[in-house]
Amino acid sequence: MEEKDHSKLQSQREAVDAENSVNNTWFKDFLKKLVPEEEFGALEISEKNVRYLLISKYDLKVRIFAEIKLEPGVVVKGELKNRAGLISALIEIKKAAHCDDSKKACSPVIVSLPATNFFFNVLELPDISDVSFDEAVRLNISQSMPISLDSAYFDWQNLGVNLKTLQREFLAGVAPRAKIDAFLDCLAQVGFQALALESRSLSLLRNFNYFSQTIEKNITLLLVEIGEDGMSFLVGKAGKLFFDFYLYWDEIPEARDQKITRENLETILAREVQRIIEYFSLHGQEQVTNFSLFSPTLKKELEDFIALKFNLHHVVIALPVVSSDRPSDIFSGLLGASLRGSLIPRELDDIISLMPEGTEKIYRDKQLSNFVSLWSKISLAGISGVVIILGSVFLVLSRERAKITDQLNSLKNIPGAEEIMLLDQEARDFNQNVQQIAALEKKHQNWSDFLSPILSSAKSSGVEIVRLSLSESSRQIKMKARSKNQNSALAFQAAIQSLGVFAKLELPLSSFSQTPQGFEFDIVFYLKNKD
Repeated sequence: MEEKDHSKLQSQREAVDAENSVNNTWFKDFLKKLVPEEEFGALEISEKNVRYLLISKYDLKVRIFAEIKLEPGVVVKGELKNRAGLISALIEIKKAAHCDDSKKACSPVIVSLPATNFFFNVLELPDISDVSFDEAVRLNISQSMPISLDSAYFDWQNLGVNLKTLQREFLAGVAPRAKIDAFLDCLAQVGFQALALESRSLSLLRNFNYFSQTIEKNITLLLVEIGEDGMSFLVGKAGKLFFDFYLYWDEIPEARDQKITRENLETILAREVQRIIEYFSLHGQEQVTNFSLFSPTLKKELEDFIALKFNLHHVVIALPVVSSDRPSDIFSGLLGASLRGSLIPRELDDIISLMPEGTEKIYRDKQLSNFVSLWSKISLAGISGVVIILGSVFLVLSRERAKITDQLNSLKNIPGAEEIMLLDQEARDFNQNVQQIAALEKKHQNWSDFLSPILSSAKSSGVEIVRLSLSESSRQIKMKARSKNQNSALAFQAAIQSLGVFAKLELPLSSFSQTPQGFEFDIVFYLKNKD
């Protein structure tokens, strides 16, 4: 009895969630049509520079680039020490980037800050569908972070299910509020609105997803950057951050004299890369076999050194040209942040952003504000015109009505006029009935045409159907099924797709869950629209 009650309650929850999802999607689509989606620039703040970049989402070419050098001591090891110095640089870069005047805010920007302001950790939790991920991540991550969550901005990203451990992985990040607020206050004073704020390590790694010259995106990759302020060492799996380590030049013995030779760099790389490979092999339970390098100098020599020294496969990441007189590797972090602003739709941007509000909420509020402002102006500008037009139309229609009345009165005197009018009315009624029948026939859905191929393909693929859900309004068939293994499920998906009966199918890998009877999974069939 308890199981039936629980199942009924779960079904009600799923129905409510589905209805809310449809309503939210409808509202977002409505706003998109009325307020076109924007492209957002990236603003990178380091120890030496403030840089702004806007790239085109169509061809990834640079549309706007601006750079202002910071005075020494404004930012020291990621921490803002001189607010006036940063505000002055932000005002200058705002002018150089051709933003609006100082009384108005620029378009929101993706802000990238030094990696030392952030702490990340990867967490694994059992993949339970009805669990509150936010609460679970908070409870489990608080003990592993070096600062208290009460004094930090906290966010997390769902990395999906690890198919080896069948655990769901989360990347959790924190940043001290005091340090982040110092930057946000300066941005607000100048008129920059931070749409998202992220670590430079996330910006760097994003380049792999868009610019790497390899069709295999599911690899484990060591990414090394030799930058202006120091050296970054990252490990990513399928383009998602799993390890992050940064060294400033004054923290490296070979670089303290500020004279760094090729031999110095090779010594540093030999030591640090070895440490990271051993650490990740021990804690990540897998080997790092691929690497990429960002370096403004000696790039080919250092790539060859790493490949030979550690027997790693080099993955080329070809960055677009930002400045014709300097290597693009100098701007690798800036490019990665600009990808988030130009290419990732805001409603899909669930990437970590360590700010008082989430990226989606900030953008949704801005979009709604633009929508209200746009239609307020349209309404005020159009009211007077509409009044004039309606007045003119009323006068014209009044005259035409008088003419038509006179013509009808004259027609009534024609012999047989009443019979003609009666036949005309009968013809109108008949056509209306035909249209209603056609509309009903078009609206009716013959489900057997779609269920038959599903049942037959399931039987031939060894898939057991657990539950089917039909939706006339959304034109979907949702199915929960069980198979002996994942290959049987994928074979079932391929068999259905080959029939061409459905518009598309969705079988999320994250829906797989192992049970004593086999692997359970969810699949959605989208019906084709009627002609």
